[in-house]
Amino acid sequence: MAIDFTLTGTEAVKAYLLKVAAITPKKAAAAVYQVGNEALTESKKRTPVDNGDLKRSGQIDAPVVSGDGISVSIGYGDTAVDYALIVHENTTANHPSGQHHYLSSVIDELRPDFLSKVEERLKLGDA
Repeated sequence: MAIDFTLTGTEAVKAYLLKVAAITPKKAAAAVYQVGNEALTESKKRTPVDNGDLKRSGQIDAPVVSGDGISVSIGYGDTAVDYALIVHENTTANHPSGQHHYLSSVIDELRPDFLSKVEERLKLGDA
């Protein structure tokens, strides 16, 4: 990614740096959120379905920027679906559709390429 700019005077430099400092975390957070949302979408394809409540309970929270890190939380279950963890962890259940570890399997597969996927979103200007 290349940025071309011309700055003159210390006030212009200060204003530019403040602008970049404000935008960069937002863009990075948006890119992390996009990759996380793709993981959620893939995990929904793997979620066992009985009546569909578990699959519909999948959610991603807004990105959190703290210090030098950005995180998103992806999960399943709510007050109406309190069995998400049981279904996720039960390796002996025979699911006609979907699988156990429907979320962690996606995260495990994503882990080696996560940063490159975020970087790709930033380069493409999707964030």
